[in-house]
Amino acid sequence: GLSLALVGASGFLALNAASEKTRSIVVNRVEPLRQLKMVSDAYAVNIVESLQKVGSGVLTWQFGQSNILNAKAVIKFQWNAYLKNNLTPDEKKLADGVSAAMDKASTVVDHLNDLLTTGDVPAIADVAQHQLYPVVDPISTAISRLIDMQVKAAEAEFQSSQDGRTLSLAIMGAAGFAALLILAFAVYTVFRGVSIPLRETQKAIGRIAAGDLET
Repeated sequence: GLSLALVGASGFLALNAASEKTRSIVVNRVEPLRQLKMVSDAYAVNIVESLQKVGSGVLTWQFGQSNILNAKAVIKFQWNAYLKNNLTPDEKKLADGVSAAMDKASTVVDHLNDLLTTGDVPAIADVAQHQLYPVVDPISTAISRLIDMQVKAAEAEFQSSQDGRTLSLAIMGAAGFAALLILAFAVYTVFRGVSIPLRETQKAIGRIAAGDLET
């Protein structure tokens, strides 16, 4: 009974630990990855690509402005959400640098947004090339490094979860084997306690039947 209880307890603890590891990976690693990707896409697609399309005439300046305003909202919301995560010291240090670079980029983006209303494509292209790209590129590079950190941390947590699962399975296996041994011993003890007296009784009956009344 005790061994079976140990097996059950080990199984429960193993499942509970696996569930907690999974939750930790999703909350602390997968969600931050999504946030970083949305910030990166907002810069690369909604801002940089929109300016290029306005310059080539594919987008009107009104659509360009709309994309930039949406990008600013996404960047602010998702970046602030990312900063609320449980960051490592290395992630925090890198994130502080990204925040400073974002402040610089925001000023340039606001200037470009104002220029879009003028339709001055050469001026927009000049500001984008000489002011925006130099501040956006370090942001993209730093975000890529943050993404790499998240991936490596997720891999480490997953490996830790696998190691814990292996240990739990080993404990459960050992406890199960011990339970089988105890069960086998109990069966053997009961069998001996019943079968030996029964055989002796059968022998006694056989002697009595043969007329041997001596004890």
